[in-house]
Amino acid sequence: MTTLNNPLNVTLLTSQLLSAPAIWARLKGLRPCMRCLSVFHSAAQALTRHQTALRVKNAAQDSTQPQLERTLPRDDWIRAVVNGADEHSPRWRHLLVIGGLLLGFGPVEDDHLSRNMRATLEVALMKAVNASLVDLAELDDLGEQTVTVVLNHTFPTLSDQVRTRVDYNLLLPVLLRATLHSSEGLRSAYFLGAVDMDVQPISETQFCWPENSQSFQTVQAISSSPIVSSLGPLARLTGHAVEQATQPYLVTAALEDIEGFARTVYLQWRQTKLSEIDASEEHVHLNNESLTKTLQTLWKVLRSILFATVIILRSAIGRLLGDAGLANHDGG
Repeated sequence: MTTLNNPLNVTLLTSQLLSAPAIWARLKGLRPCMRCLSVFHSAAQALTRHQTALRVKNAAQDSTQPQLERTLPRDDWIRAVVNGADEHSPRWRHLLVIGGLLLGFGPVEDDHLSRNMRATLEVALMKAVNASLVDLAELDDLGEQTVTVVLNHTFPTLSDQVRTRVDYNLLLPVLLRATLHSSEGLRSAYFLGAVDMDVQPISETQFCWPENSQSFQTVQAISSSPIVSSLGPLARLTGHAVEQATQPYLVTAALEDIEGFARTVYLQWRQTKLSEIDASEEHVHLNNESLTKTLQTLWKVLRSILFATVIILRSAIGRLLGDAGLANHDGG
């Protein structure tokens, strides 16, 4: 992609990557989307390295060495790539292009982009986010998850002025659904219920939750998913959305959603044999595999859920204390 010298070819290749049935027709899960994001992230980094090498080569002025191949000027290449995010693909896929470029060229302090081009990309990202949120009224699960992941990764790099342009009223429910309930998120906490079936007695006093059990494989998949593995920053983004949403009922709905999720976590956990074991007696009642591997992975997920919930609730409490209209809101 970075070695193409014709901007039309760059645009066409980008458009094909975002619309090719071979890639998108039977898509399952976020990982293919993350690989697509990585394509543009890696291309941006490769272009930066190539143009840096060209500058070094020209500065040395050594005519005896083979010359590096010329590429499109950086800004022309970026425009050609962004032009490939067209009507042939849904708008949430456009975030994979623009987000990949922003992440690939690095933060402002790296100075790999001109001020104007960075501003152009940031505004384009926000327009794509808001357009995607409108389109996602039809509850496209994969689209919601993609918006959540891309915005979560790029949000810290955006200027304050651009951040104010996000439609937080549409974003907040999407973040909560993707995080708490989606197949790439915490799955409404029902994965905990399957753990109990795989916890088996191996003696009169000891239990084992084996590493090769289906429930543990599920917990591992959840902990390594793009959403749950970055749950801390995502909770801060969700908290920010809680603070910025202008519709009071969205904040109360978010609190109710979190309350219901927390109740499910509690009930599902209480139904497992593991909940009956006091922490001080785990070494007595659990074998080494359960102590050092499976239970540790589960505790990591549960701790992440706890910290993320606290972060979001802190923003909600701050909103309640500072917003008289919300404090008096009856939920109607």
